[in-house]
Formats: sequence, structure tokens, C-alpha cells
Amino acid sequence: MVSVGRLKLALECPTGLLEIVEPLGDFSWASIDQILIDKSYRDYYKGVDGPLFLSTRKSFTLTSVSLDEAEEALTLLGRPGLVIGPDTFGDMEDTLSLYWKWVKAIPDLVPVVQGRSINEALRCAYSYDCMVAVPFDIASEPGTPLRTKMQNRLRLVETLWDRHIHLLGITSLEELYWYSSYSHVLSINTGLPVRLGLAGQSIVGYGEEKERDSRQYMDMRSKELPAKDKMDLVLDNIERLKEVLNG
Repeated sequence: MVSVGRLKLALECPTGLLEIVEPLGDFSWASIDQILIDKSYRDYYKGVDGPLFLSTRKSFTLTSVSLDEAEEALTLLGRPGLVIGPDTFGDMEDTLSLYWKWVKAIPDLVPVVQGRSINEALRCAYSYDCMVAVPFDIASEPGTPLRTKMQNRLRLVETLWDRHIHLLGITSLEELYWYSSYSHVLSINTGLPVRLGLAGQSIVGYGEEKERDSRQYMDMRSKELPAKDKMDLVLDNIERLKEVLNG
């Protein structure tokens, strides 16, 4: 488990960039659906040291992998991992039902907060008695404006001052500044600096609408290295993000 202190970072990137990008984070973050279908990706995470978080969210969906798939991924990895609990976008009831089913089989589970409103999300969060993971689009609809999404999560995090929190994704550097003074926010995962760099964009000043997690903007199974100018942007974006984290 990550320790209390500076907000800890995990980076997401395509398979071909793992050896360059992944060590620049503080801990490892892997997606179960990709572990199951990409041997090179799976083999990389078999060999990494330190904490490993495993995401259950399926690419290009608003739902999670099955419990059987999660257990298969853990078996294939052959090493422990802290699993982010299953969730269904905007559905508190289904998310809670999935969590209580899964935790019987996978005790090392970090529950995800879901809900259609701030109050519903709070009810969900207080149904757990442990660290929780909060999505970037909590208490939002797909068309909710970016600023509202950011404010919704901030309001939730401010209220949950008595819980350790992991942030599922970020929308911008600006949003990251908001959490720098909250000691109960322990960690984040993001592919934003990588996906922007691969698209030839800087993370500095980026504030466009974000409807999906960054994996859905990248070919996560790509084994190719990008052109030097794009790779330089990826590394610069990561450095800028870490500057914010380091204060």
C-alpha cells in the first residue's frame, strides 16, 4: 500500500513504452483486461517490484471485468496485487452489490465510489470502511461540463476527509493542484501525459473536455516507440505533472 505523504503517482501507457514510462511513477498500475490478452504487457508486470494496483474497468465500456477474469489475471501474474473494485458508471446499487460479492473472493480490494449525485456518492463511500477510489467523473453524466465534473469530485473529496482516497484519473494539471494540500488523498493513476504526448500535445494548459479514460485514446497494445518529438513530449508532460506533485 502507498504511504501517507506526497500524492503518489502511477502512469498508464502502451505496452511498448512500459520500460521507459512505468518506472517514472511511484507505484505500478495495470489493467486486468490487457493482462488477459497481451502477453508482453503481462510479462512486464510479472517482473516489477513494489506495489501493483490492478484496474478492473474494461476498455471502451462503463463496466468492469468479471470476477472470474480478475481471478484468472491474478493467477497469470503469479504475484500479489491490490485490485480496484468493480463498478458500474453512475450506479451506486450495482457497484455496492458487485463489491460485496467480490470481496469474499479477493480481500485486497479497493472499493470504487459511484452515484448519480454527490449525496448518493457519499452514501456509497460510507458503505465502505476502508480506502476508496474516486473516479474523475463521479456524480456526473457523460455530457456534464468538465468544470462541473472537477468540482463534483473536489466536493466529494473534501467531505470524505476521514477516508484515504485514490483518484481514478485526472482531467488537467489545474485539477491536480486542487489536491496538493489534502493529506488524505494518497494516490492517482493517469495516462493523460502519455496520451497527450503521443498526440503531439503538451499537458501545460490542457483543459479540453475529457469524456473517457486515457486508455481509450491510445493503442494500448502497441509495441512501437513513437517518433522522437512525440516521445520528448511524453517525457516532458510527465515531468510537468511530477513538478506539481512535488510542490
